[in-house]
Amino acid sequence: MGFTKIVCNICSMNYDDWEVSFKEWHLIDVALQPLNLCPECYRTQLQSAGFGHLEIRILFSILYFLCG
Repeated sequence: MGFTKIVCNICSMNYDDWEVSFKEWHLIDVALQPLNLCPECYRTQLQSAGFGHLEIRILFSILYFLCG
């Protein structure tokens, strides 16, 4: 069984789940925070908000399932 891809609400591309800290997520415009954003669109929004110079660590979620 494969992982479900998430669709970015800005560019409509499929992407794997990822995360940043709440502090880093709240650097983008409040209207975009409830949306699904791919890492590229998130970085673009950071640049638009004037935070493009920050080094943001993006963590991709990897799920492991043990089959018994």
